[in-house]
Amino acid sequence: MTRLRVLCLHGMGANSRIFKEQFCKLTIIPIPKILENNVSPEPTAPVRSLLSSEYIFTFLDGLETCTPPSEISDFYAGPYLCWYKSPCAHKVAQAHKRILAFMRSEGPFDVILGFSQGASIAASLLVHHQLDNPPSTPPLFRAAIFICSPLPFSRCLSYGYNTRGYFGLRATIKGVESRPAKVPDYLIPQDNEYFDYFLKPEIGHWPESDSSTEEDDDDYDNQDRFCSTVHKGCRKLGVTLYYQMFHASVDDVQIPIPTAHIYGRSDPWRPHSVDLIGLCDIGKVRTYQHDGGHEIPRDESEEICDTIESTLSTL
Repeated sequence: MTRLRVLCLHGMGANSRIFKEQFCKLTIIPIPKILENNVSPEPTAPVRSLLSSEYIFTFLDGLETCTPPSEISDFYAGPYLCWYKSPCAHKVAQAHKRILAFMRSEGPFDVILGFSQGASIAASLLVHHQLDNPPSTPPLFRAAIFICSPLPFSRCLSYGYNTRGYFGLRATIKGVESRPAKVPDYLIPQDNEYFDYFLKPEIGHWPESDSSTEEDDDDYDNQDRFCSTVHKGCRKLGVTLYYQMFHASVDDVQIPIPTAHIYGRSDPWRPHSVDLIGLCDIGKVRTYQHDGGHEIPRDESEEICDTIESTLSTL
């Protein structure tokens, strides 16, 4: 078997070291249950040990610091990072630039794997690659693994649902007049710890003057001239935030590579994870629903790894 290089993106409030430790040293377990029962985690086979030794995993840090959930801060030292505090178009663009620059310097990578917010930004990057390039353009990766993923957000204003209203902002605004602003009710998050980033707008304003350069724009490998122009226009208008959420009901695009979708039966993000499948080639999709929540439960690690293995065995 050919060795596969896997780029791994952590979730909100973690970092590359925490994700690597969870993934390679311990099975990722539902820490809130440990806290409730006041017991220490039992030693278990690491997720990494259940996967092929031919996989080479590389873990990348997110861009911004953020407040971690207690189930992370009680067990792991910081810094606690995220790809964005909320998925406004400008922040999504910055996260894409970070990942693409890392791929150029440290790649190539065969597979991208993300957990939670890391899965969402991975999906966003893959969707944009399809939208911004001719059909004959080679894919960024050969496969993708999405674990407990919210729906991805766009760095452009011409795609997705306009969800400004769901972040407490005025929905009707110049630049997104043509985009639908009523999200299906089952996708609307409820107010709990998992949905802070969905319900709170980014703090602060974009700079009035455009500080980007042609060199910055080249970070997209010339894929994204239109998006760059849109962002410059937004800053000139003094507009603060756009939130464009990809969804198969309003975006005619599919990720063409094999994808694995892993999510929990009781995960509050489950409706998002399920609908992400609609943005992928259904003939190349593999899914696994475990009995837990926003986690990778240790008692189903083998089944989850089987899903990953069956996806990557097609490469």
